[in-house]
Amino acid sequence: MPDKCDPCVCPDLHYRDSMSWRKAVLRLLCASLTGNEDVLTDLATIIADLVTINTSINNPTPATNAIFETMVRKGPADIGVAYASATDLPDGTRWVSLDNQTDGDVVVSMNGGTNDHFYLRSYQAITLDLVSMGRVTTAAIHLKDGTVACASGEFFIYAAR
Repeated sequence: MPDKCDPCVCPDLHYRDSMSWRKAVLRLLCASLTGNEDVLTDLATIIADLVTINTSINNPTPATNAIFETMVRKGPADIGVAYASATDLPDGTRWVSLDNQTDGDVVVSMNGGTNDHFYLRSYQAITLDLVSMGRVTTAAIHLKDGTVACASGEFFIYAAR
C-alpha cells in the first residue's frame, strides 16, 4: 500500500538512498512552494550529485594498468621491396602507433604481409585506438617500401595493452 504522507512533509519516504539527488529535487520543489530559504543549499546538493554521477560515467576506473611494449625501431635495411617482419604485437594490444620517420614511403601489413593495410608517406604517422573501436588485437606487423624507397631514418612502432 502506498505511503500517504505528503512528500514535502516526509521526503525520506519518497526517494531511494542511492539517489540522494532525487531527495534534493523534492526538497527544492517543496521549498519553492512553501517559501523555504534552504533552496540554494538544496540546489547546490543537486548540482554536486549530478557532477559526481557525470564524472563516474565519463571517467570509469580502468580494470587493469596499461602495459607499454618496448618501442620497435626499423631502419632502411629492415624495409625492402618485399614484406619483412617488423614485430608481432602481444595478445590484447589495445593501442598502436605507426610512425614513419624515414625519407621514403612505407607500406604496412597488419596480418603478416598477406594484405596491404596502411601506406605511410615520409614523416607520416597513424595511431590506432583499438579500445575506442571495441577491439583488441595481436597482429604480425610487416613493412615494405612504397613508391619511394627508404634510404635514411627509422620507422617506429609503439604499442600498449
